[in-house]
Amino acid sequence: MNETAIQLTATALTAAGLIVTIIIFYLQVKKQTETERASNYQTLEFAANEALRFEAEHHKFIDPFMTREKSAAAENLTDAYASSYVYQVLTLFEIATRFYKRGYIDEEVFISWIVWFFSMLNSWYFRENWMEIRINYTDDIREIFDMPVRGYSPRGGTDDARGQFFLHVSKVLKRPQIHEEYKGNLQEADNGA
Repeated sequence: MNETAIQLTATALTAAGLIVTIIIFYLQVKKQTETERASNYQTLEFAANEALRFEAEHHKFIDPFMTREKSAAAENLTDAYASSYVYQVLTLFEIATRFYKRGYIDEEVFISWIVWFFSMLNSWYFRENWMEIRINYTDDIREIFDMPVRGYSPRGGTDDARGQFFLHVSKVLKRPQIHEEYKGNLQEADNGA
């Protein structure tokens, strides 16, 4: 073998080694990203479970504050538990939104959280206090809730209001696929899927 052929072979082997290294690196990063996403999802879900556990343990003190309209049931109760629950949930919403925007949680997971966002919007207590507490949250959360809180009608149709809320969130986050996924889920439900 002449010197040129040896150099070409050495160059080809070096290039092949580099390509294999890049492929291995890519696969490791992909695996790490999937592992991180799973970990983020798990952490978020554990935190959500804690908020739901808090709600379950104190439901007698929280439920009257989570209805669409204020009722006599809330008149003689302290709002300390409801306030704590709202703060816990809003903090989770903030984290979920940030994770979603950065690609740390899957879209399907985030969309399931928007249903919870909408439930919070249906709380008279949340709406009554939003303008005071909104300063504690990121711009995204403020934008998600400001307009719907101002325009809320407790007599509005739930399905239509939910659809409008999903559309609003998709516009705020500049992710039209959120609303498209919501419409797709509605179609599946209508078709009995």
